[in-house]
Amino acid sequence: MSRDSIDDLVERYKGRGALVDSNLLLMYCIGEYDVRAMQRFKRIRAYGVRDLTLMRRLLSLFKRIVTTPNILTEVSNLAGQLGDGLRAQFLSHLGKTVEILTEEYCPSATASQHQYFAKCGLTDSAIMEVARANYLVITDDFRLANMIEKQGIDVINFEHVRSSYLLKG
Repeated sequence: MSRDSIDDLVERYKGRGALVDSNLLLMYCIGEYDVRAMQRFKRIRAYGVRDLTLMRRLLSLFKRIVTTPNILTEVSNLAGQLGDGLRAQFLSHLGKTVEILTEEYCPSATASQHQYFAKCGLTDSAIMEVARANYLVITDDFRLANMIEKQGIDVINFEHVRSSYLLKG
């Protein structure tokens, strides 16, 4: 995906909002809490300060940042990797972050009827249901991005953002 394509999608959805997948929301929330703690999470260890800065810039372009209860549950559960001392402090920070997010609910009964449910599970099926015609999905999950694209839902793979913006400034 080119930088122009990314810019076009951001322009199209900036007034509606972006739905951020679990890994990227985890990276953002952990980085906002303590950037050094990002290295404690296997799922986001590949991301660094430059990625966090890029994510901040990207998210600042949208009127709202959308999430689902499923995504927030994953982020909260993964916080257990911080250990008891930092976990409570991070969850307090997460609670404040949740207040500024727009949470959209997709009933599990609906998500479980999604055509890709058997391939991707509840969280990703709910993402696709909530995003359909409403929000731009931002993910780092190549497989999920492909499923989303096949349905005609707009999606940005953060890896494309990284290569388009980090390497070119």
